[in-house]
Amino acid sequence: MFKLSFVFLFLIVINVTSVSSATWLPNDNCFSCGTYNQNYGTPSVNGWGMHSYYPMNYPNYWAHNYGMTRFNNYFYPGAWNHQNWGFNHHSYPGGGGMVAAKPNVYFVNHSKKEHKVKINLVFKNESNLLISSPAIEDWEGILQVDGSFRVNKAKYPYLFYDARYSSDRAQKEFGFCGLRDEITEYMYTILERNGFPNNARKDFAEFWPMKIPQSNYYCIYPQDDRHFSKDIDLIINSDTNVSKNRIIFHLEFIKNKELLPKKLKIYKHPLRDLASKNFIELFEWGVSMKTSQEKK
Repeated sequence: MFKLSFVFLFLIVINVTSVSSATWLPNDNCFSCGTYNQNYGTPSVNGWGMHSYYPMNYPNYWAHNYGMTRFNNYFYPGAWNHQNWGFNHHSYPGGGGMVAAKPNVYFVNHSKKEHKVKINLVFKNESNLLISSPAIEDWEGILQVDGSFRVNKAKYPYLFYDARYSSDRAQKEFGFCGLRDEITEYMYTILERNGFPNNARKDFAEFWPMKIPQSNYYCIYPQDDRHFSKDIDLIINSDTNVSKNRIIFHLEFIKNKELLPKKLKIYKHPLRDLASKNFIELFEWGVSMKTSQEKK
């Protein structure tokens, strides 16, 4: 019995080694084949499919670049189009060539009392909602003392949504260009300097540094409420005063150093209104990137 088990194990090792050294084909040890067909990510039981389980640069894996087009995976913020290097526009319905990915909304309750808060997400021009949490038409609930948002019996540490919009009204006069580590540090520093609470900065630092797709260079153009509300606005109703502090980082990928903008002005965020202690501060961060349909 022992000899038979050993021989069986030896044959398995030989088989895995031989497959690893060869070019991967759809049916070679593909434990996730059949995950989608060509309808932009629609599940298909009978078809073979690309998948996101293998690392991007898996040796000799013929389809490693194509899985990004259909699936979310660890190193990308969403369904990614490798050929046109942007969000796969078929996966994100609507108009406009940009996707605002995971804008998160946080609260700081300075009054130390519970408050009724209602937030209307208003979409203008070509913009449209893709998904939101809580998944309700308007965010209406009770803001807790600790800054969490309660809807019925559910408590949310933050609210979030994804949206598609146009870059036509984005400001591109103020910003920063650099390498990957430089632009992530730049974004975090802006959040820190503009009073974003610790939990908001911590979530940003945990999520975005690994989710930004690879590029030789990047340019970041911060869009605060003066700019972003032209396409996506937050209308707030509450039984107390609420101030808004919104920053959406418009991210562009630059292939060559020669294509970097010659001059960008230093971005300065509007001053926070801290005159009253009995108020609520709303903080929103997000990162927007082009879709594979966007030509700019």
